[in-house]
Amino acid sequence: MVVSAQSQTYSYSFSGDLNPQNITAYEKECMTFDRVQTVKIKYKTDSQKGEVIIVVKPYPKGTKMEGKQQFKPTDIKSFLISKGLSPMQFREIKK
Repeated sequence: MVVSAQSQTYSYSFSGDLNPQNITAYEKECMTFDRVQTVKIKYKTDSQKGEVIIVVKPYPKGTKMEGKQQFKPTDIKSFLISKGLSPMQFREIKK
């Protein structure tokens, strides 16, 4: 399978008690996942809900996928659970 050189953006919503002071550290931690280019965590303390916005690096145009590292939504889900948060919905944000 050959892919194009276009980044993909995903959102993973969550609920739970998140200390806003930890957001920057959590964003940096998410940057270590395969192919992640940028991460932004949005959180509303009053509703205790938020979302992780993830931009995944594109593969160079014409690259074959076999044997390549791929972004896995389960990495973000496991991360949220490890921080005591409840993952809700994962979706691709269409451009």
